[in-house]
Amino acid sequence: MKADTILTFCQHCHMVCGILCQVVNGKITKITKAPCIKGTYALELPYHPDRLLYPLKRKGERGEGKWERISWDEALDTMASRFGEIKKEHGVESIATIRGCGHKIMARMATLLFGYLVGTPNVLDINEECSTPAAVMGMVTAGDWNITDDTAPHFPHSKCILLWGSNPRNCRPLQERDISLAKQRGAKLIVVDPRPPARADIWLRVRPGTDAALALGMINVVINEGIYNKEFVDKWCVGFEELKERVQQYPPQKVADITWVPEEKIIEAARLFATTRPSCLHLRLGAGGGMFDNVSQSALAITIFTAIAGDIDVKGGNLLLHYLGGFRHTRDLFELPGFPFPPGVEEKRLGAKEFPLKAGADRSVTWSTKGLKPYQVADNAACRQAMLDGDIKAFFIPGANVVLGMADSKQTWEMLKKLEFLVVVDLFMTPTAELADLVLPAAHFLETEEPVRAFGDMGPDYNSYILAPRKVIDPVGECWDDRKIVLELVKRMGVNVPWKNIEELNDWQLEKVGVKYEDILKKPDQMLAFPLLYKKYEEGGFNTPSGKIELYSSIFKTMGYDPLPHYKEPSESPISTPELANDYPLILIQHRDIVYIHSEFRQVPSLRKKRPEQLIEINPETANALGIKEGDEIYIERPGFEDRVRGRAKFVSELHPKVVSCLSHWWFPEKPGPEHGCFESNINTITSAGPPHDPIWGNWRLRALLCRVGKF
Repeated sequence: MKADTILTFCQHCHMVCGILCQVVNGKITKITKAPCIKGTYALELPYHPDRLLYPLKRKGERGEGKWERISWDEALDTMASRFGEIKKEHGVESIATIRGCGHKIMARMATLLFGYLVGTPNVLDINEECSTPAAVMGMVTAGDWNITDDTAPHFPHSKCILLWGSNPRNCRPLQERDISLAKQRGAKLIVVDPRPPARADIWLRVRPGTDAALALGMINVVINEGIYNKEFVDKWCVGFEELKERVQQYPPQKVADITWVPEEKIIEAARLFATTRPSCLHLRLGAGGGMFDNVSQSALAITIFTAIAGDIDVKGGNLLLHYLGGFRHTRDLFELPGFPFPPGVEEKRLGAKEFPLKAGADRSVTWSTKGLKPYQVADNAACRQAMLDGDIKAFFIPGANVVLGMADSKQTWEMLKKLEFLVVVDLFMTPTAELADLVLPAAHFLETEEPVRAFGDMGPDYNSYILAPRKVIDPVGECWDDRKIVLELVKRMGVNVPWKNIEELNDWQLEKVGVKYEDILKKPDQMLAFPLLYKKYEEGGFNTPSGKIELYSSIFKTMGYDPLPHYKEPSESPISTPELANDYPLILIQHRDIVYIHSEFRQVPSLRKKRPEQLIEINPETANALGIKEGDEIYIERPGFEDRVRGRAKFVSELHPKVVSCLSHWWFPEKPGPEHGCFESNINTITSAGPPHDPIWGNWRLRALLCRVGKF
């Protein structure tokens, strides 16, 4: 029988790679051309026997596992009634929603649709603990995301690439392709990471949590040796003299003592990056070595190092974001009539006073002369406490497994149990969904259509794209697009929704571009490509108050923060808490793997065979001293927690003897609910959501933590 071949774009990670799906009689039989295994085996998800197919209503106590199948009408009416009652009785701020970080871009859009249309200011973002601190430091300094995520480093044409806490081989396969292309052309590769890289010309094995010191030491080298980009700094940067004075506090020898990186390596790496042009840097402090309580200063220092030593918005350098001809993204929802929120609502956003950079309520305050606003997400830690205290009473979770993803999993579990009303939208019955009042079946990306942005990952000659993923199959069972769920819900709540359906929403996002979704679908490659534009700042400056890159931040000064980067020792370390380190002598970090993203895909048989259980990386010398053999089942123990997290010992000889690393978000879907083994091997079972938090961004600590290990 003849098979139809359909082009679409995978959403099983952030790369949005093109894939070809073979379809016979309305069913996918094979996926080809996927650059990573998550895309190759995507067809195992829609037809999985454990997939949620119908709306479910809880019958027994939370977590008891008793469910009743209901219709979509009953589910929507129940939500409209309960959210409406809670909004009326306790205020809209008593309702919260959260943006996840897994696959399905539609789920992230659904979160903001819910927040803006229902009217709650308490929209959480799990990315607060990951990439956004680095992204926002780029915006503060250069007015743009110029070093983090997928938008900035122009790898294919770079002659020197610095990966800082970044692991494209396991996280971003198209970036790995472009780095390989650059290496074939003779590019040098520098890697800053506590874990050994797959390949590098220079590896800086930094002590976890000391990245700010390392960056300041490298700035010291390029300034004092006069090898910084002088022409660019003189013309396009402000605050250089103040920065020069500050970094005299961080000579390479002092930084070597702090970071465990040899002095000669610090100098060598700084010289190579600054003198090999063009150079670019990719920062992933969240997914890499970050997520600690000084991550904002680390990201700020690294951003500044890139600005003075590298190449900004040139071929092979760090590009400034290209905005795709007017493509509307989630934050453009504020353009709609009736937005922003009514007066007084945003002041109730949790964290607005404590963290004005991300949660600030005053829309008259901007980060630049060009109108960049505060990030406007609620503080995760404050919202968490509000749920524990009963002040937030309802929670809408599309596509986020917060029990696995938030710190202190058992406290998160108790937090969800305290809610009056919890709705979870997902593909499977996760530990988070087990605690819900309503569990709604989500459509898979192969069953939906939504315009998607893609930056710098489709090839070396273009920077940005609008992609039109094609629906390959009809939704299985009664699964719905997350955005459809929100639109139908708010209609029942009496909200004047500007779109009749998802198709109109898609076209609204493309309205300013001058095309409709169907227009892009008709193109053979199903994408609009936007050529690179270099040195865009020459036309109107940078999106900062001064119009230049701010090495001395006027925004930080206005908000009462130190305008210059500085290093602060992590609150929990061999230096700051030596007595604690006597009992917990190892430093814990987490890493990612090409097989999974966060807590997803452990149900997929072809993927699970490759990574069946938690792995804990440990130096063989450290293991031998503890009587541990490779493959032994071992535990990680943390101060303040009774639980131990277990996994299999994996020897990594290049890992520092005082550092251990494990995979994140582990659970066992095959184990009985409601927990599904989520407290056994998930490292967040023993990470704390409590203070101290990063003073600028407010995130809790998930890396650079003291621990000890032993054999079960």
